[in-house]
Amino acid sequence: MDPVSNAASGAVKEGMNSFFYSIGDSMINLNGNGTIDAAARQETPGLIFNMISYTIDPFTLDFVKSWWGTSLIFFVAVAIMYICMGGGLALIQTLNPSLMQRLTWLESGTYNDNFELKQWLSNVILSLLFPFLTYFGLYIILQLCYVVTALVTQSALNAIPPTAENLIVYLFMAITYLVLSIVMSIRNIVIVLFCAGGLMLAALYLIPSLQSLVKHVFMYFLLLVFMQPLLVFVAAVGVTLITSLPPALGMFQASLYFGLMTLLLLIGLIIVFGYNTIAGLIKTAGRAAL
Repeated sequence: MDPVSNAASGAVKEGMNSFFYSIGDSMINLNGNGTIDAAARQETPGLIFNMISYTIDPFTLDFVKSWWGTSLIFFVAVAIMYICMGGGLALIQTLNPSLMQRLTWLESGTYNDNFELKQWLSNVILSLLFPFLTYFGLYIILQLCYVVTALVTQSALNAIPPTAENLIVYLFMAITYLVLSIVMSIRNIVIVLFCAGGLMLAALYLIPSLQSLVKHVFMYFLLLVFMQPLLVFVAAVGVTLITSLPPALGMFQASLYFGLMTLLLLIGLIIVFGYNTIAGLIKTAGRAAL
């Protein structure tokens, strides 16, 4: 191949590399990180790690504080209705059991005069404790998450190396950064909304038909909260293992980075959107590819 052809081929290759690097830069820039240059690209693993370890304190936000009063009013209203209705049913069962039977038949279509007085009393006690348990419990849960995340982050930041000089690895890291930014944003939004209206959710727990739903929402909240230390731990362990490879296995570094980024993406997406949703999307994409 003559020098002119070599120069043309090199120019085309350089142009393609610049184009794909610009795509990766744009993905990272969507999060407001400023201009990305060749030196900044070396910090991509650190950017990913800092992004997933970022913590938010919802109790300092004006939005959360402004909703506390509304949540408390809603909770008090529901709690008073629950206490009054339960007390009324207990009184009817004591004074007029036949009327209680007719009321339960209208509600469920079966005769049952066994009003669960103990369950009602336990819920009344819970309603008195909920205002304290809700906000104090949420604060303790979030602080525990922050402490665990900080401990893992502190020990892992020093182990994060610059990314390899590999265009494909950089592109995949940029995709990971973009998707995880969306995942972590959804997580932070849910945490803020939960802390703002947690007492409303506690009030709905007093309604028997909604207790299962409230439990599922609370479990989803816990999964989102502790998703952060899980992601940070996986990233820290993965990067540490990759950087500790002997030089003879250096050829596998790019593949291992792919695997680590894929694992982080799957963990984040599955926790936020659910296993069935992500599995269905993967199957659909697989059928479309075939």
